[in-house]
Amino acid sequence: MQSPTPGTLNPAPVTHYENFPVASWLCPATLRAPIAAIYHFARTADDLADEGEVTADQRIAELTAYREELHACAQR
Repeated sequence: MQSPTPGTLNPAPVTHYENFPVASWLCPATLRAPIAAIYHFARTADDLADEGEVTADQRIAELTAYREELHACAQR
């Protein structure tokens, strides 16, 4: 996975029905981007955990890589 650089992080579009795009308009405008980033992080982790037809070992490997990337971002 390629980590985004600060200032270039744009939330990915939601690819399946969720309430977040509607609920996000209830947030103050200054908080929408940070909240969207948190939402997309959690949504991606959830998708890695239970979407698609992959083995449990593949899911664990993908989640482990995702966690390692998160830790690497925190070290910057």
